[in-house]
Amino acid sequence: PYNILDFRTDYQLDQLKLYLKILNLLDRKYEVSEAYYSFPLGEYYIPGPGRTWEIGLNYAF
Repeated sequence: PYNILDFRTDYQLDQLKLYLKILNLLDRKYEVSEAYYSFPLGEYYIPGPGRTWEIGLNYAF
């Protein structure tokens, strides 16, 4: 199954902090098998205040 999370971020978040934040949201019984990111302006784009970051998680039961 897939979960699509629409995340609000601020300009101080970086990829590592965001990734760890998402892992902490998952229950321990789930195994994260894949994580992918969607940026409107490229891989290293950091959204400003009020912008959104799309995070996709694929986890197995």
